[in-house]
Amino acid sequence: MTAGSQGAGRAAERPRVVLLTRWFDAVPSERPWTGADALEVVLWAGEAPGRRTRWWARGGLVGGAGARPQSGTASGASTARGALLRTAGARAKSSVAARRRGVDPGWLWALKSDRALAGDVRGSELLLVLDAETGAALQAAPDLARGVPVLGADLGPAVLATLEHWEQAVSDLEAALGADADDVFPVLETLAETVGTMVAVPELLSRDLVARTEVVTRKVPTLLPAGISAAVVETVLVPLVNRAAPQVADLFASPAASAALVSGSRVPDEAELEHAVRASFRAADEAADIGARHRAVARAHDGLSLLLHRSRHAALDGSPIAGDAASFLEPFTTSRVAGVLRGAGPVGGPAAAESEPASDGRPRVLILPGSYGAFHQDMVDSLGSTAEVSAPDLPRQVQLLRQRRPSPDDLELLTGLRRGHIDIAEGLWRNDPVRTRRLRTGLRGLQTLWQLMSAADVVVSDWVDAGAMWASQVRPPGVRLVLRAHSLDLLDPWLHLVDWRTVDEVMVSNDGMMSIYRELTAGTGAPEGMTVRPHRPDLPDWHRPRDPSTRFTIGMVGWGRAPKDPAWALDLLERDERRRLVLIGAAPGVEPYAAPRTYFEQVLARMEQPHLRERITVVGPTSDVAGELAQVGIILSSSIREGWHLGLIEGAASGAVPVVRDWPLVARRGGARSLFPAEWVVADLDEADARLTALADPEHWQAAADRARREVLELFAAEPAAQTYRDAILGTVGR
Repeated sequence: MTAGSQGAGRAAERPRVVLLTRWFDAVPSERPWTGADALEVVLWAGEAPGRRTRWWARGGLVGGAGARPQSGTASGASTARGALLRTAGARAKSSVAARRRGVDPGWLWALKSDRALAGDVRGSELLLVLDAETGAALQAAPDLARGVPVLGADLGPAVLATLEHWEQAVSDLEAALGADADDVFPVLETLAETVGTMVAVPELLSRDLVARTEVVTRKVPTLLPAGISAAVVETVLVPLVNRAAPQVADLFASPAASAALVSGSRVPDEAELEHAVRASFRAADEAADIGARHRAVARAHDGLSLLLHRSRHAALDGSPIAGDAASFLEPFTTSRVAGVLRGAGPVGGPAAAESEPASDGRPRVLILPGSYGAFHQDMVDSLGSTAEVSAPDLPRQVQLLRQRRPSPDDLELLTGLRRGHIDIAEGLWRNDPVRTRRLRTGLRGLQTLWQLMSAADVVVSDWVDAGAMWASQVRPPGVRLVLRAHSLDLLDPWLHLVDWRTVDEVMVSNDGMMSIYRELTAGTGAPEGMTVRPHRPDLPDWHRPRDPSTRFTIGMVGWGRAPKDPAWALDLLERDERRRLVLIGAAPGVEPYAAPRTYFEQVLARMEQPHLRERITVVGPTSDVAGELAQVGIILSSSIREGWHLGLIEGAASGAVPVVRDWPLVARRGGARSLFPAEWVVADLDEADARLTALADPEHWQAAADRARREVLELFAAEPAAQTYRDAILGTVGR
């Protein structure tokens, strides 16, 4: 049997279609579709009887010539005599099945025994059969299709045209997002027409068409007005869900719901979200059962993305994870595909060649700074001279480590690791060539991470993010791995993909977050964890004298993200006209999700109201936070969730009186009260207002400020915090 394709390097990133026939006579003499060059097409065929057939795929000639193969034997597929003996039983069974269905036994066996053909089919989106004999063979052995939709030659040209139009239209949409908004509408019209064709062909709708569309749709709100964003969702995804058969619609439910959460075109209710998540993981397991590995990974990505969609867990009314985490995560934790992703298979990476120890015998500590911001300096300072510390900016150097959310390629790479298919030391994917540039780049990044870890005695990841997850997968034997979890980490997917078998210690910022961490990792073998506090030896230097009149001025450090909930601060401001508000830090950026986007539109509109506008000062980012805090007499934490809220701690050290909302996400688990003195913490807006009213008395305010400063310096004393970090990070290394 011969196979032909062209442009393998570039086409490998495109959707693949396999054309399969016994006879070259069945291959069309002209390209059987029109449109742009958006597909990778692979032709598998037997030999033609005495003439050369010309056929064009993506502008390239694919063809063959030669004598008709002997009965049912495909060229290039001859089998050694020893192999025939070993497979005689299987071939005999295949012959019986073939004769029962009236199929040439030799041809059926050729199809079954060709591993290269199986690999091409498994990685394709569609299998197009060009002759009746091959169609009959696939009916006799449906598993040959590897779960890929099969179409006959009668539908082939129209289907291929539709596929190519779809892929080209999505590419055009992606290009149009960076141009004038008006350019988007013609693309949407093309997509709408293509959708109309797709819903008429159920075989098309059963493939993974929306993966790229979902990615593009997520970019829409950052580049286009909300109305056009909604148009993308309504025009492209919703019709697929509404018009397709139920079993087909399930495949599109998760991407459509995710896109709606991004665009704001509608608000999916919890019942719809749960149905979509369960449908995705069910489809992932079904695909895995028939060997459709790539489709299984794509469907698992759909489910995980929606289950832990940021807009569901950063909302002002809390996160389902803070309630019954086990029940909420059940569709994921019971999925067989997710079971592979969560840590089945080999433990850690391979051993490396012996590296040179530190010249003075100190432990070598590698710190992974993380992709959400550099907060690791306190750990560096804590270690001091006890270790040789390096903290390279790996997220800048390695694309794999700066991912904010797992991509389908991440899950593909992770699946390869968990199944033992990847040789990290050699940077190779065993028996399964890496098909896309992104996967090749990811594999190189993984090898770089493993090499750096191999030269360390201890690796610390600040954040349980992409870096932490990949470090847990490739940790060399004998290297100690320690993670520090921030509040955001407990709401993101990465934590659920960590191989906890390789993690030696986890540091968590407060008791409420520790409670959630332990629930989320129950049964995974994760460490029990230890609570740590920030190491801030500079806090005594933050004190600044201030005028008692500042007791009416409320300060917030960090207000430009929805979990900080600055609307709560505006509510306090409105309750007393003597109060002023100083907002220190970056203003809200472009929000990728509809809910926080709407929230900040409302907040900014309120800030411009006449009765508030003159009483609000926006400082913006500054290198002199301590100097700006000298303007305020009250330091406020109005957040939904926090780890420590360093801005609050700095404000109290500077001489302001803390008012801390009992962070709603973890209030029932101890919340802010588990970290700060009871006097600082208020249950609700009324309690906060009462505390501020009492602080209007200058003597009361001054006494409270002095008391808070003493308390914060005691709570966050430098040396005890430093010792806790040394114990957590080093363990018994170097002792």
